[in-house]
Amino acid sequence: MTPSPLAAKKTDKGLRPYLHLLAYGVPSALFVIFASFVLLPKVEQIWKVAGARVSKAEWVIGLCHTFVDNFNFIIIAIILFFIALENLWPGWQAVRRPVTKVIAWVVTFSVMSCMTWLCVTTCLALPAILAKPAQDAQTVAPSK
Repeated sequence: MTPSPLAAKKTDKGLRPYLHLLAYGVPSALFVIFASFVLLPKVEQIWKVAGARVSKAEWVIGLCHTFVDNFNFIIIAIILFFIALENLWPGWQAVRRPVTKVIAWVVTFSVMSCMTWLCVTTCLALPAILAKPAQDAQTVAPSK
């Protein structure tokens, strides 16, 4: 006797929270890839143009680099965390949905925070960049 489709749906309830997590995780991963290939090099180029006058906030770029460089390890740790909970803790099914929603929110929030930090570092470098042409013009033109 083959099992009914309704019985199969009841046993597959655990897949839905992971699909929810995947739906939020894939765009976050794409944002991190975009940041690593486009945004971080552009921000570093802007900071090189600004020079050493904005070095006070250089830790923000370092933080963004650390987050982007280690994002794959963060995702692997989350996957291993879920595998361990699925296999080792019998009460996991009761809290699976809220935990996956919280982790999806935390990952998305972290990625958006990294994007915000990149924007802030660019804004911190802009006054130095805007002041640079005026300073260059003063050094080129002899004063009378």
